[in-house]
Amino acid sequence: MAGNEGHQYFDVLTQSLRVGCIAIINTFAKEGEVQCTGLHTFAYNEEDMQEALPQSLELVSYNEFIHSTPKKTQQKYSSFIIKRMS
Repeated sequence: MAGNEGHQYFDVLTQSLRVGCIAIINTFAKEGEVQCTGLHTFAYNEEDMQEALPQSLELVSYNEFIHSTPKKTQQKYSSFIIKRMS
């Protein structure tokens, strides 16, 4: 996410999670779609997410997967398990 929008997202996530709890977030993969329903997408890989997370959140797990759409196309996604540490 661009600039302040990304910081706001992770601020809300931090405030929403209790210490020790996790969130599961899926995004388009770096090699994935650049637009979805006409809107620009934000793609992340493991390194991007590590850099974006504030100190209170830790990346626990990262995985990439392919989603088959109802239109029989394939889309690449990244999946992240993030834990609030403090």
